[in-house]
Amino acid sequence: MCKTCNGTGGLSIDNGYYFEFKPCPDSHCDFVRDDSDIERLKAAIGMEESA
Repeated sequence: MCKTCNGTGGLSIDNGYYFEFKPCPDSHCDFVRDDSDIERLKAAIGMEESA
């Protein structure tokens, strides 16, 4: 697990008015993004539109 982002893939920054998410600046970060839920959602929406 990356010690910079604690395995989240980036840093959450509170600017006072809003939260900002910046990708992890560590070049050795081992975070792997999981998009499987997004692919399932796209497939469900695609099936819904064609029906």
